[in-house]
Amino acid sequence: MTTVDFGFSPATLSARAGQELRLQVRNSGQFPHTFTITGLVDSGTVNPGATQTVTFTLAQAGTLTFFCAIHGQATMSGQLVISAGASLPPSNPGGLAAGAPATLAAAGPTESSDHGY
Repeated sequence: MTTVDFGFSPATLSARAGQELRLQVRNSGQFPHTFTITGLVDSGTVNPGATQTVTFTLAQAGTLTFFCAIHGQATMSGQLVISAGASLPPSNPGGLAAGAPATLAAAGPTESSDHGY
């Protein structure tokens, strides 16, 4: 996962309920950011050029919003889609394999969301 002023790349992640995720959040932008899901995980401040790893387990199926707590959900956010089944959704941008803890690592910026800042 990469933060770029002022967006996440990728902006949508897929996983399955009960899966432990290990996510590396890399800040490729000019401003500090966080990776936050209210009540589940908060990376703390990730300064420009730095990487922070967060680990969390998804309890149930649904869609969660991740966002930067510094810049706010309305400015900088994305979606984590969680399936209930044993298999992963066909459109799985994280490339997660069933049956093992998942590690999502940033591969570099592929897209960004520019909000005029």
